[in-house]
Amino acid sequence: MKKLLASAIILAGTFISGSALAQTANLTIEAKVIDSCSLTFESPTIRFSIAKNGFTGAEQASYFTASCGNNALSIALDGGQAKNTANRAMVIAGGTNTIPYAIYQGSSGTTLWNNTDSVYKVSASDSQNSVQQNFRVQVPQTSITTATPNGTYTDQLVATISYDAS
Repeated sequence: MKKLLASAIILAGTFISGSALAQTANLTIEAKVIDSCSLTFESPTIRFSIAKNGFTGAEQASYFTASCGNNALSIALDGGQAKNTANRAMVIAGGTNTIPYAIYQGSSGTTLWNNTDSVYKVSASDSQNSVQQNFRVQVPQTSITTATPNGTYTDQLVATISYDAS
C-alpha cells in the first residue's frame, strides 16, 4: 500500500508539472527626449481704469512669448470665470455683476479668440527659437453705464501651450 501511494503522488506531481504552459512576449522600453516649452506674458495682469460717465470703450495691447524648440505649437486660452471663450466677462469682487470683454489675436485685433479661434498656432518652421505674438483686450463701449456698480472686476484665464514632438 505504501508503494502504491508513493507512486500515485509521484505520478500526480509529474502530471501537474508536465501540464504547465509557458509563453514569452517582448516588452519594449523607449524614451524620447524632447524640447521643453515655455510661455510667458509681457504682463501677467492687464488693468483698465474705467470712468462711467462718457465711457467710449477701453483697449489694452500686450504680447506673449512662446518657445518650444523646433516643434509646432498651439496656445489656447480658456473661458475664465464665464467658462465661455465667446462671452468672456470680468466679475465684481464678492458679487455677480459682470463686465464683458474680448481678446483678439494679433496687433490689428481682427481675429477673436473664441470657441472656434481660441488657439494660436505656430508651425514648426516658425518656432525655431521663440515666437512673440501680440494680442488685444477690449471692453466694449456698451458694457459700462451709470448703473454699473463701482468696484474691481476681474477674470483669470489659463493659457495652455501644446506641441507636437513627433
